[in-house]
Amino acid sequence: MGEKKKGKGRPQGRPFSFFGLLQNARRLCYSWYMDKDLLADTISSRIADWPDDALKALFEAMDKIEEAHGLVYVLSPEELADIEEGLADIEAGRFATEEEVAALFDKAREPAIKA
Repeated sequence: MGEKKKGKGRPQGRPFSFFGLLQNARRLCYSWYMDKDLLADTISSRIADWPDDALKALFEAMDKIEEAHGLVYVLSPEELADIEEGLADIEAGRFATEEEVAALFDKAREPAIKA
């Protein structure tokens, strides 16, 4: 009589924390319809002081989730070549002039089908 069974109640050696209880309650209140902006703000505030190894683990978990749900976009060889060409242009200091950029936007704003 009077012996505590292990595995019941709060973990041994950990002091009771009212703040911890509130955090657990907040996790239980999360709903699938939570606004994505609110979710991003909540995650951002919670991970702000995490050490680098914890952040690395978080990003690895996010990568696995994205891969599992088909959310990873794989570049085609042509797309990869275009990106590499653009990076080489940047490194070489080759940029479009303001006039070239304006002409490109003007062309994009033209109606696709002319009457």
